[in-house]
Amino acid sequence: ALLRVALAHTFPGVDPTEAELKVVREAEEYLKKVEDRLKAKGFKVDSHVRYGNDAEEILDHANQKDIDMIAMTTHGRSGVKRFLLGSVAEKVLRYSPKPIFLVRCT
Repeated sequence: ALLRVALAHTFPGVDPTEAELKVVREAEEYLKKVEDRLKAKGFKVDSHVRYGNDAEEILDHANQKDIDMIAMTTHGRSGVKRFLLGSVAEKVLRYSPKPIFLVRCT
């Protein structure tokens, strides 16, 4: 299964509902492209878009579905950026009951 977590950060004066719908649509479009490429190579794929906190949604999805492993990319943040933004991969790695396969994003 493919999972993409979407979250809209809005500014004053921006309709949060419209922003949420936009990021969900973009996530669905992205996953459709990935899903089509994998299916063309013979993989059985289903995709899901969830809205909310990345790490929490990944962990919740993994607990709800019968999956063998979580594979995800990392952004490779370090120092102040990692401190301020946190590390989704680190949180998933720390709290997941499933094996994790991490790939550094290039």
